[in-house]
Amino acid sequence: MTEEQIIYSALGVFFLFCAATGFVLQRGRTALVGLIGLLVILLVASAYAAISML
Repeated sequence: MTEEQIIYSALGVFFLFCAATGFVLQRGRTALVGLIGLLVILLVASAYAAISML
């Protein structure tokens, strides 16, 4: 794994934990932060993968 992949996976785990905790504890803002963070990481990682393939 490269350094970028490690950073993305660590951030992904963090935001996934935020989303899961928010849903379990019925905290809308925490769940929203987790889901938005996951979406942003997914977009950044896929853009980075697409650029690195060129």
